[in-house]
Amino acid sequence: MSYQKLLEISDDWLKYAIHLNLMDESKDNLTEIKNAALTDDRIKRHLSDIAKFHETLVTNHKNPGLPIQKLLFLLDLGFDTDVPEIRIAVDEILKHREEHGIYQSMTNVPKHFGGTGEDVFSWCLCDAPLLLLALLKAGMDYTEYVKPGVDFLVSLCRDNGFPCAVSPELGKFRGPGKKDDCCPYATLIMTDLLSYIPEYRDSKAAASAAKALLSL
Repeated sequence: MSYQKLLEISDDWLKYAIHLNLMDESKDNLTEIKNAALTDDRIKRHLSDIAKFHETLVTNHKNPGLPIQKLLFLLDLGFDTDVPEIRIAVDEILKHREEHGIYQSMTNVPKHFGGTGEDVFSWCLCDAPLLLLALLKAGMDYTEYVKPGVDFLVSLCRDNGFPCAVSPELGKFRGPGKKDDCCPYATLIMTDLLSYIPEYRDSKAAASAAKALLSL
């Protein structure tokens, strides 16, 4: 199917993504299409949700309704921090950065799972890579805002990919499976993150993570 045919049958938000990502057109020439896309009710709902970034408690990291998933979707379409709600979401992520450069989410792990049972800013290896990826896609400076966190997370890599790992705020919480097993989801999103970073794209960590995924 040609791009023109796709444009004929697509909604405005998808037209914008096609012009930008498939046809390599300049954003400067797509203002009208972009403005039309931003009026789509579905896009407006996503924008509203990400502007309240940390109001949604992260209890299921695979939940596509989480603000981080919606933010990544909007960034992949081609929207950026020129959109006020995206700027707000990025600023909210930046507010919660721990000593290793990892960004935190608002989570609550019940006591019977080893947590505190309280709402707390923390990180899990099954969500932290997504926050770093969002900052990367939003055009934040890699050296200042992304690299420190990536370097620390890469240090957790093992021969069989990435394990279940959490910040101290989550106590003794650990996901399902044996302690020495890789966490398939953490390994998947770490592999995705590393694929966007030239210094890590062909690294030993990326190779071992990909190998682990292919051998599950």
